[in-house]
Amino acid sequence: MDTKLIPMLTKRAQNYHICLADLPPNLKPTHLQVPADQQNITFTGLHSLHTLIGVIYDHFSRLVQTSGRLPNEEYCYRVIEAPVKLLWALGMAGKLILTKDWWELQVSKEDLDAVLKRCGAKDASGAFEALELVGFQATYLDSQGIACSGGYKKSNLIVVKYKVNQSAENEALLRALVYIAPRLPTNKNTKKSFIVELFLRADFRFLLPGYRIRMPHFPTDEAEVTRTFDPNTLAIWREITTFMSNHHPDYRLYFRIPRPRSRGWVADYSLKDNDYGSISFFIDENGLSLRIVFSGDKVPQLLDHVSELSPDFQEIYLHDVRCKDCVRCGKHIFYPHGDHVHRLCKSPWFASPFLKTEDLPDIERLIDWRLAN
Repeated sequence: MDTKLIPMLTKRAQNYHICLADLPPNLKPTHLQVPADQQNITFTGLHSLHTLIGVIYDHFSRLVQTSGRLPNEEYCYRVIEAPVKLLWALGMAGKLILTKDWWELQVSKEDLDAVLKRCGAKDASGAFEALELVGFQATYLDSQGIACSGGYKKSNLIVVKYKVNQSAENEALLRALVYIAPRLPTNKNTKKSFIVELFLRADFRFLLPGYRIRMPHFPTDEAEVTRTFDPNTLAIWREITTFMSNHHPDYRLYFRIPRPRSRGWVADYSLKDNDYGSISFFIDENGLSLRIVFSGDKVPQLLDHVSELSPDFQEIYLHDVRCKDCVRCGKHIFYPHGDHVHRLCKSPWFASPFLKTEDLPDIERLIDWRLAN
């Protein structure tokens, strides 16, 4: 069979690469909480780790297929994330050991499997194979400490090294792994606990002194977000944010933890921190959509203004705020529109389709109505 590019896999890998964070320029070796004689080499290892995560994504963005079926999206996500999650798991479960003047990570398979489960990863065999392509060497041992012919699945202990001919680079990267992994911020509201998305983006800002994430938002700037947008999405974003700055300057813009899989961001406009806000924008590789939270007691006032929307957008709005048999909406509102009647929910949150430039005047009217109340 002729070699074929795997378009779905390469596109997903490119998304992860585009979403990589920059190394924080103000992070210094002295910020690292290790003995002074280990600060420089650990700091060097962090730079290597940041580069390595990008190399992994670049590898998958160039991958070719010579046989078998083309993968589905979930398969792509698992394959791309697995080696990066494995790096984090090695740092969590591994022990840094010096043997014969050479540093190595030793980790029991039982401990490694338990950590991988926490971040949603399964079999590590394929992930180890990917890491071996970017400079790692894994040795699988049985319960007696003898090389295991059955590979990862039959092993009891795994010994990991990096760039076996370059001692300094090996030590630096392994030290960086065991340093950064347990310091990954946690989210107490999820079962995963650790915010693995930060590691997938190689976002190391949490190592800065005083850095704090207050869920659902995390500190970032708009430029970091918008560089992942396509030109059309960026144009729509700039028009809406300019409108908000000019008409509703009291509302601040907050960003949630991004989703590298789809270049996904959520941006909330709110009057206070640590709040999902009344207006949220959802951005990914497909474009930009909007959610506006309307309260039920304002529905009659909103319906009085529906005729001010363009004819096409009237139907978009009324269709989205219709009752979806959610059981909890209570008394319905019936709104005649043309030759049909819409049954509306008591609390009609509006979620738009992906926006086009011609939708923006109507969107701006909806925002004005919401924030006026």
